[in-house]
Amino acid sequence: MIALFATCLIILFVGLACSRNDFSSPSAVTAVVWLACAALFQWSSHDLPPLKPQTTTAICIWAACLAFSSLLTQACRYSKSRLDEPSLLVRNIYLGISILTFPMLLQFAHSAIATGETGNWALDLRLAALGETKTHKEPYENFFVLIWQVSFFLELIADEHRSRKRMLVAGLIFIAYGFVTMSKIIITTSFIMAAVILHMKGKVSNRQMAYAAAGTAAFIIAIQLLRHSRLDAGGESMLTIYTFGNMSSLDTVAPASASHWGENTFRFFYAILHKLSICQTEPVDPLLGWISKPLKTNTYSGLYPFYKDFGTVGVGIFAAILGGLYGWIYKKAKSGNNYYIALYAFFINIIILQFVAEQFFTILSRNLKFIILLAIPFACTKHGLLLFKEKIGRKPAVEAAQGEGGHPAPERTGAEEQPDRL
Repeated sequence: MIALFATCLIILFVGLACSRNDFSSPSAVTAVVWLACAALFQWSSHDLPPLKPQTTTAICIWAACLAFSSLLTQACRYSKSRLDEPSLLVRNIYLGISILTFPMLLQFAHSAIATGETGNWALDLRLAALGETKTHKEPYENFFVLIWQVSFFLELIADEHRSRKRMLVAGLIFIAYGFVTMSKIIITTSFIMAAVILHMKGKVSNRQMAYAAAGTAAFIIAIQLLRHSRLDAGGESMLTIYTFGNMSSLDTVAPASASHWGENTFRFFYAILHKLSICQTEPVDPLLGWISKPLKTNTYSGLYPFYKDFGTVGVGIFAAILGGLYGWIYKKAKSGNNYYIALYAFFINIIILQFVAEQFFTILSRNLKFIILLAIPFACTKHGLLLFKEKIGRKPAVEAAQGEGGHPAPERTGAEEQPDRL
């Protein structure tokens, strides 16, 4: 455990020094996450056994490779991306779809509560969302949820005074999804993603982000109390189960013990090959099996697929790959590019929750859909597609009539005039 503390502290100091004290950088987030888990494991009250040396070694390798790989790609220079302004027309389409499909969520909520059997409406909603009721036998999944999330991101990116109502509507729709499904993770990530976007755009300070984190934690506790009326489950505290307990569950996993080569890491590709009848091996279930000892859980931290498939070596290799990707997106976001700001806000959710579960490769299909939906409005502006001719976001008439330094701007001929690209 001492090695884990030392590794995280070194990563934190080096990461902050290289990122200009930005706690939202991949290296800083990784260090803080594992430092907090280690501190809670060491000094909080629990009955979990000590971690095996191979487990703490794997976590140290994961954190170090991810952090320093991200710092390496941050240090590189990149050309300025032209994916910067989202098309207003596509924004309108996404927001319109969100509003029109929102009643589907309300219908699900009404059905879940009306047919619930526990007598607790919040628990009925959660069980229905997980597909564990007689009426709802499949988890609640809807493609429109991705559009709700992308629409929320786009309105946060726009952040114009005339767009505040749009942002409020898009935000309420996406957060309502988290509340109706009683998902603490979705509600948490909603606030985290919004805070990161505003932080990247210079509208939220580190202190305000800390306040937002505290408020989110209070909201999560409220959701837990609504669902179970207590802060424990099966004798274990919620703090243990949802934070450092995942290190103990990883402790039960045998390294390099997968039945098929890379079955967890490359589940997405196994699923495609199996669907095309090219491979007879069925993809593993993304919902992992439950264990009861040393605690009841089915989450094994973000190291699980790599540790299970390839052992400690695989942990280091894939941590370096993911760290390099996160560092590249972070560097592009710090340049002020709106597309990469939104993209990093999406991926920071995966970076923060690395102590809970792996969410990059495990749900790669969903991640790719989100990236494509987010890129469409920016690509339309870049390539001159779906242009909206309404003059929105122009400078006031007095400023527009002046050039740099207050000098009159040169006249434009009719041949030079082009429609606004929004």
